[in-house]
Amino acid sequence: MKPNEGITYDLSYKGADSDNYYAAITAFGEYLMPELEVAFGSIADRCMEYFLKVNKKQVLSREVCLFEILMLGVFWKVYGGYAAGTSRQSVRLMKQMALMRAKGGIKRKAADVVRAGLAFRLLEKQSLAGRFLFPDTAGLEKLIHWMQSTGEFKREADRLSEWLRFFRQEEEAFVFISLCKARDFAGGFASESNEWLGKYTINVESYTRQLLFNRHFREDKISANKQRVEYHLNMLGAYIYNRALQSDFGKIKQKIVLLPACMKAKPSQACKAEKAGLGEHCKGCSALCQINRISQLGKKHHFTVEIVKHSSDISLTKQAIPDGCGLIGVACVSTVIAGGLELMHNSVPAQCVLLDQCGCRHWWDKTVPTSLNLNELLNRAIAGAVMPETQELKKEKEQDNIAA
Repeated sequence: MKPNEGITYDLSYKGADSDNYYAAITAFGEYLMPELEVAFGSIADRCMEYFLKVNKKQVLSREVCLFEILMLGVFWKVYGGYAAGTSRQSVRLMKQMALMRAKGGIKRKAADVVRAGLAFRLLEKQSLAGRFLFPDTAGLEKLIHWMQSTGEFKREADRLSEWLRFFRQEEEAFVFISLCKARDFAGGFASESNEWLGKYTINVESYTRQLLFNRHFREDKISANKQRVEYHLNMLGAYIYNRALQSDFGKIKQKIVLLPACMKAKPSQACKAEKAGLGEHCKGCSALCQINRISQLGKKHHFTVEIVKHSSDISLTKQAIPDGCGLIGVACVSTVIAGGLELMHNSVPAQCVLLDQCGCRHWWDKTVPTSLNLNELLNRAIAGAVMPETQELKKEKEQDNIAA
């Protein structure tokens, strides 16, 4: 696979180590958090006070609260026009298809056909993109319903629903000003994030153009058609959620790393992995497979490794996860926030690591093995509380990378 050729994003820009990406996202996060505080600090004060009253057991950290305001603004900027211009009948039908799809089997296949047709219409009517969604609670409700109807933003829509409840008990002027500020900040974020992170998402726009031109009838079109700013939002979100959840995760002794099957070096039919636990266990059938290498690192550093069919499978029910266990989810940039929100919803201590590239059939005509940054994985698994690393640990990580 040539770097940045034919894929939406690549953290190993021009063949370099993706360590450079993690340095870049850290620098961007440290720059942006004070900017978010200045822009939305007063909103965060009021919403955190509200969330504390209505949900005392699970209160957002301030940095997550600020990020969610940004997330609201980005979704408003990207999808607000579609939400304003899509008929209630279409939204209602799309919601029904999303529910059918969740049930699987024949109903899922039938739902996918309908969703493919509707997604084609919704995304290619450029006149809808320019529609104005009025910044009030009614507009936010429309946006949430549209997101729910796509079947692609379940947990993100759930979070925005919490914000809708907050805004409904506030004065109209405060709501109007807050939503306008979020939308306007999102416009600046699109430009700034492109300066900081754009080299890792060079092909997103060319990919989406090809998608619209060549691959019309597909049910995942809304997911595959995500804009560049959404990739950058998810990159920032992964950084912020990792920071916010580090303290609780660092207290967990039993840790499971969930690796998506797209990381397998061999095709699924040739892979010797066996069903166990939450998915599959690697049997070491290929020395070239990074899953095998990570499994060996797990034995050395006291974490277990499980293979799941797709990164979206990290959205497991709490009942399926052993008590007192923490998860490190591995996912591509486009899906990482949805999986993280699912784990947070189920109160599962978690961290996440991004795949260096995407490689499953959502993006390619055939599966291409993916990989991740071993330094970042070990940092999440071993130093979950982000304690200063010793030189010995740094040297050990470098040796692990060289050996891989």
